[in-house]
Amino acid sequence: MTVKWKSSQPAGTSGTVYSIYRGLSGATPTLLDTVGPREFVDTTIPAGSTGVSYYIKAKRSGKTSVNSPTLAILFGRAANGQLTVASVKMAA
Repeated sequence: MTVKWKSSQPAGTSGTVYSIYRGLSGATPTLLDTVGPREFVDTTIPAGSTGVSYYIKAKRSGKTSVNSPTLAILFGRAANGQLTVASVKMAA
């Protein structure tokens, strides 16, 4: 699953890193990784998961942002057995 986000930085600044947190099927989110680009590919969702949630925290110059809104994704199965995305929801 690829998670992408937008963020703004003041003109002339750089060095922001983003910490990605994931919760599985309603579990408490844990830190997955910290990246520089505003994109993360999650290749570690366990088989059989019914849903995942993500939030992002930005860090620059020793300061950390508040949590981003949470992205919640519920999985389902199509009639042919293929995994599908049943719903996507953003929550503050």
